Amino acid sequence: MSLRLELLGRAAVTVNGKLEPIPFNKPSSLLFHLAFRATWVSRSELAFLYRSDVSEVDALSYLRKLIFRAKKYPWASGLEINETHLRWLVDSDVKVFREALKKQDWPRALASYQGDLLAGLSLADAPAYAAWLELERSDLERQKRLAERQAIEAHEASGDWDKALTLLESLRGYDLLDEEVLQLQVRILIKSNRQQEALGLYKQFRDLLKKELDAEPLESTEALIDSMKGTGPQRGSKRVSPSEKPRHNLTIETTRFVGRKQELVNLHELLEQANCRLLSIVGLGGTGKTRLALEFGRACLENYADGVFLVPLAGIVSAESIIPTVAGQLGLPLQGMASPEEQLLEYLSDKELLLILDNFEHLLDVAELLEKMLAHAPSLKLMVTSREALELKSEWLFDLDGLTYPGRYDPARETYEAIDLFIKRASRMSKQFVLSEESLKAIAEICRLVEGMPLAIELAATWVRTLGVQDLALELSRNIDLLSLATDKYKSIRSVFDYAWQGLGAQEQTAFAKLAVFQGDFDLEAARGVAGAHLSMLMLLVNRSLIKRTSAGRYTIHELIRQYTLLNQDNPAFRQTHAAYFIALLEALELAIKGENQTEAITVLDQEFENVMQAWQFVARQKDTAALTRGLETLEYYYYFKGYFQLAADDFMHIQEQLPETSYGLRAKFLVRSALFQRNLGRMQAAEMSINEALSLIRQVSDPFEESYILAELAKLHFYLSRYDKAQRYFGEAVDLAKHSANTFIEASSLMGLGHVSHYTQGDVKTSNAYYLQSLRLFRQLGEKDGINAALMNLGAAAYDQQDLLSAQHYYEEAYEIIRTLEQTHREGIILSNLAAIYWQQGDEAKALRYFQTSLDKRWQANDQRGAAETLNHLGRFAYQQENYREACEKHLKALGIFEDLGDLSGVAASKSHYARSLLACGQEAQARRVALEALELAHKITNKTDILSSLLSVAMISKDDTQKAQLAQLVYQEAEGGHEPIRQEAAAFLKSQKLGLKTDTKLNLDDLIKQVLA
Repeated sequence: MSLRLELLGRAAVTVNGKLEPIPFNKPSSLLFHLAFRATWVSRSELAFLYRSDVSEVDALSYLRKLIFRAKKYPWASGLEINETHLRWLVDSDVKVFREALKKQDWPRALASYQGDLLAGLSLADAPAYAAWLELERSDLERQKRLAERQAIEAHEASGDWDKALTLLESLRGYDLLDEEVLQLQVRILIKSNRQQEALGLYKQFRDLLKKELDAEPLESTEALIDSMKGTGPQRGSKRVSPSEKPRHNLTIETTRFVGRKQELVNLHELLEQANCRLLSIVGLGGTGKTRLALEFGRACLENYADGVFLVPLAGIVSAESIIPTVAGQLGLPLQGMASPEEQLLEYLSDKELLLILDNFEHLLDVAELLEKMLAHAPSLKLMVTSREALELKSEWLFDLDGLTYPGRYDPARETYEAIDLFIKRASRMSKQFVLSEESLKAIAEICRLVEGMPLAIELAATWVRTLGVQDLALELSRNIDLLSLATDKYKSIRSVFDYAWQGLGAQEQTAFAKLAVFQGDFDLEAARGVAGAHLSMLMLLVNRSLIKRTSAGRYTIHELIRQYTLLNQDNPAFRQTHAAYFIALLEALELAIKGENQTEAITVLDQEFENVMQAWQFVARQKDTAALTRGLETLEYYYYFKGYFQLAADDFMHIQEQLPETSYGLRAKFLVRSALFQRNLGRMQAAEMSINEALSLIRQVSDPFEESYILAELAKLHFYLSRYDKAQRYFGEAVDLAKHSANTFIEASSLMGLGHVSHYTQGDVKTSNAYYLQSLRLFRQLGEKDGINAALMNLGAAAYDQQDLLSAQHYYEEAYEIIRTLEQTHREGIILSNLAAIYWQQGDEAKALRYFQTSLDKRWQANDQRGAAETLNHLGRFAYQQENYREACEKHLKALGIFEDLGDLSGVAASKSHYARSLLACGQEAQARRVALEALELAHKITNKTDILSSLLSVAMISKDDTQKAQLAQLVYQEAEGGHEPIRQEAAAFLKSQKLGLKTDTKLNLDDLIKQVLA
């Protein structure tokens, strides 16, 4: 058996040259993993990937069940299994990609890379597998970028400028601020005599760099542009002759300097400005201020004719000792009648030098001395490191944070400065330290916990001699005292924070302890409301580096300082105040997020998300039913608009399980909302169980308002499961109950549901339009943007099915304008797909294809599996029309696999119907007929008229009997009138292409003919 697996992009398998359906589930994901690894993998490792939350015995038991199911797939015949390991050696595009990289066959490598590894696969309940997948995706992407770079350089060497520039466009798309790639692109443009284009690209980059990072291009970039203009660099001030050896007292460090490239560039640009003569590097102890200043001084020795000198002030115990210390470092003997100050000022008066004053924070009372030094020495520049700002008129501030580290949801990579530092220090500490996928994730967590603080990272790295990095990350999250060295108490992180804490007064300590309750950043209003901290208090804490002011004007506290403060000053009353503030915020935003001001409400919640989550979890733990009720609806809307389906389903279910058993009404509210998001995730069985339980609970407390909500959700579930009679019944009950209880939103939503039933299952567009218009009127009355958008889209779909393309386009475009303001990725994907269908009908195929592809990207991005499958079917039909039949088969097969996983029978029928047509075009007549009949049988079973007509037409296309062809196609043409015009046009076109003629007076019976065909 010939077998080939496609893993790059959506997974697919080709058996003996034929594409086969491949589901996206855990058994198949096991096979994907083994195919990717292409070697023996231990059972223990695989068990951990899927069940890291249970004991190894239970995890191995779970793995055995997965293996049993995986072996059932006919294309998994080569799977090798023994008592301890598994292996599956199979040809795949990943194998081709790796081999091409090894042979440096860059074009072949790039051709084999068709998308992200296992695009669309998401195992949210197997976090270890998800983490492995994300890491591998990132690594493959990195290798692809490397291949692109190598291919570009090969094209450059051969003078093939156009190919090089085409690849560069793709490479620059990863990071528009990658200056190295920009330089490469500019250089090739210059070589190909496209100087004006190079200059334009440089200007765009310069403007973007200024806007995003408030920075200027590197000198090497400027030199490249200057060379094109025929001029040399003219930057900087007085330079030292290369033959002269600059004087300095800078020590040679025993460890390699890691990171801080951008900081060095920024410092250089600041001190090159004539009016920047006193630059203070301000930050917490341990952020690396001294080391950065040293490296900067060493890098710019040639810029200062009289040298660069470091003056360490940490050991100075009195203000009177400053001048002798400075003089001593400069090699200036203090003697004679003049005062030490006069002698120092006289010495500096004609010198061009940089003086680095290190650890100035305990000498702020005599900071005026620095102003005198600058006044007497016009060519002197001062760099100060301090935990607090000096607050001098001539002072320029440079706030120093930690090294770069990955965010909570970013993949761990060695390229982050903090991770790089940990690896280098740990490697020196222990020969047993080995970097692996798991240890890299733990290192990333350590770096997040210390927010990239260099001292904390170096102290943490010393523990690798006695602790594994996974254990180290866990312990560090509990105890910051782990970050200490017994040999030197002054290198303890606690001593750094003790120093800062003891410098605060009692009132300041109380305010800071209250602020430490905040999770993430916060604004001035929240600081006042939760901690009673006014602007003057915040500014004092900012100046002492205990709080940082962000570029957005908000405030944040270093995570280690928060942990230190909470360990010493945690007060439940502070947390209660914090929770009350943010629950009140949720309640205050309820009307806004449901109405005209949705965008503003979402923006506020985006900013406050971490604090809202902390408050929400606090009231849940306290079983504060009043607070939970007040915050529920706002949070539900927010989860939905942001596409946080997994988080919402789990959160609401968990809270429901913690509530008292007798809290019938509140438990019902949480259950039905969990079900809503379970349905969106495709977990239909779990959703149905939750909704039915919610309905039972709510009927014990007589709450018609909430009961109408639950009935509407039950109706939607039945609709998606193709139980159309039940869906129609429950939508009707929901409408009646919603009217009775004045639940206008549910009334409008359920009217829309009745429109769906009429439109898609009965082909009654006139009735469905009436429902959609009633729904739109009620949503406009409420000012509910999401509902307005949904009603407009349904009216657009109805217009499209009647071939009123102008009206359809009008509805879709109005809906698109609403959704763009709400930034709902999953909704945007729907509208883009619908607009693409319009443009396709209008003959603009290029625009249609672009919109379909963008829709697919957005639906994958939002984890909208059902929507992605719908768009894949559109792309399959598009490829079919372009006579790309193999591609059409591939797209319909992928869609079919998704719909089967979701249990969406209508989607399965639609996919099979069009897959059958593509198979026929590929010459596989027997398989095409079988698939078409399966589609028709399923569509007839679920009584979905749209799918019945589509699959009936597919059977007609495949039939070898001209009489049957004509009968079936003419019946489709007859039945599609009014509500399914696109299908009607397809039937007419088919009859014409087969020269069968069109009989408009046919009186065939739909059910009778279907039974005859299926028999």
